[in-house]
Amino acid sequence: MPELPEVYKVTYLLNEKLVNRRVKAVKVLYSKILENDISKIINKRINKVFRIGKYIIFAFEEDYLIAHMRMEGRFYIGNKLNLKHVHLKLIFDDFILYYQDFRKFGRFKLLSKSTDLYQELKIKKDALDIDEKYLRDTFSKVGRNLKTALLDQRLIAGIGNIYADEICFEAKIHPLSKTSLINDYGKLNNSIKIVLNKFIKTGMDFDGNDEYLSWEFALDTDVHFKKNCKVCNDLIKKIKINGRTTYFCENCQELLK
Repeated sequence: MPELPEVYKVTYLLNEKLVNRRVKAVKVLYSKILENDISKIINKRINKVFRIGKYIIFAFEEDYLIAHMRMEGRFYIGNKLNLKHVHLKLIFDDFILYYQDFRKFGRFKLLSKSTDLYQELKIKKDALDIDEKYLRDTFSKVGRNLKTALLDQRLIAGIGNIYADEICFEAKIHPLSKTSLINDYGKLNNSIKIVLNKFIKTGMDFDGNDEYLSWEFALDTDVHFKKNCKVCNDLIKKIKINGRTTYFCENCQELLK
């Protein structure tokens, strides 16, 4: 599933290719992918493509087209591409933007530019915009474990399962630790930025097919998927937290309870 670093890359590529381009036509091949009518974007110019959390926002003159790729969504740019499971096409003068989704989970929605996007998307903060104060004010009042809190998109948008494990490892905090017991939110904030920026750079450095705006790239993780700890060489523990597979080092990550 694409998370913040992957969505960051796709958004960057879309912005590079679509800014100042005018949508000439829209072809919908699977109606349930749309949460409302998006025909207003026809003959409208894209001013900018940006990201909030895992959402991609196409900014037109008067409206936002919100896209969420969910589990398997992919964008392609080209002409007469022979692709299966394409559910939406945005047609421009000299190319087509294809949206492919094998599992049909992705969604698109048109919103007025007067909309408060954070309120509409039920997001308080993007993971790259948080600071130590926000973490302290929010996490000190949350009666949950750290892993679950990091995955709550309403608190911090953009972090998924793999990166939550990487953040806990970087911060040297056990994923089952109570957020209210964390004594250094500055360190946690730094760990969030270190991990996300590391993988953003990895993604941006990863070459892909010009037609396929790939969000997939090699993940050189420190703890997730690993068998031994890179620091102490102990066996990495693997458990389920709220149904999510979780990796951690029992020796290096302190359990706060």
